[in-house]
Amino acid sequence: MSFDAEAYASMQNNAAATSRARKESRRQSTPSGPLSAPQPRKSALKKTSQPVTATPMVSTMDFPQSSHYSGYPITPLTRTRTNSIGHANHESRRRANSNAASNQDHGGIDPPFVPLHLFISFQGYNELRLENITELALRELREKIWPMWPDGVESQPISVNECLVKFRNHPWDMAGPNHLIALRMLHELFTLCCRRGYVFQTAINTGHQQIPRLIFQVQTPDPHSQFFLAYFSSSGRRLTIVNAPSHVDLSLPVQLKSALPRKISTELTTVGVDNLRIIEIKRGINSSGLSSPLLCHLLKLILNPLI
Repeated sequence: MSFDAEAYASMQNNAAATSRARKESRRQSTPSGPLSAPQPRKSALKKTSQPVTATPMVSTMDFPQSSHYSGYPITPLTRTRTNSIGHANHESRRRANSNAASNQDHGGIDPPFVPLHLFISFQGYNELRLENITELALRELREKIWPMWPDGVESQPISVNECLVKFRNHPWDMAGPNHLIALRMLHELFTLCCRRGYVFQTAINTGHQQIPRLIFQVQTPDPHSQFFLAYFSSSGRRLTIVNAPSHVDLSLPVQLKSALPRKISTELTTVGVDNLRIIEIKRGINSSGLSSPLLCHLLKLILNPLI
């Protein structure tokens, strides 16, 4: 048996080629191509020692980007501490006023007193009490009303928005010698209040005092209204009307006589500058049952259309 060297070399070359082909086939079995991304290196998967901070995402449509922009700046969120008794700088906070109409100055100075009502009451025979009155109104009363009383003023102590005037002698005594002057004072007092925007509304009695209080409410000043006074005698059978307007003085006696025929008598008297219309219920059988309340009701029905 002979050894063929060329055949042995050919077999070695074929075995080497087969081994290289198997390696190439194993190497190409892993998919590769432009769609598969390269695998990251193991060094890139190691954890870094620096802390990771989250940054909010910034839209390039809302915030313009620049070449050196590194993300939205991070500012720590802090809350200003407050409490129920003061502000952040621990200054005392004033309590709000529950009255919305009040314009109280928070600088410590109260606004000027502007009352919505004026209260007037007559005490005894010589006292006049004014409540909720302003300094300007009191000054005008001193200049125009108080000097009308010939005997003068005895005293007028003043407290906060209140004044008590004491006249000498007895101006509120309707049997006194100067009662007509006192009535003229009342006439001017009501007229002045109306011209200044204090309109009489009603009289009240609070119970703790027997003296009624007249209430004047703040309204639009009235430059046209006319006032006159009327009062009954102590017996209630005689009514005296002082300085009534001409249309009232002419219409009232006629309508009363028409409503109460042969039961009343009227008389017009002039005393100085004052015109007095006296209406009296006659004494007798024909006038029985006629009293001052009924006469007051009739006067109200007659005077309402006239005033």
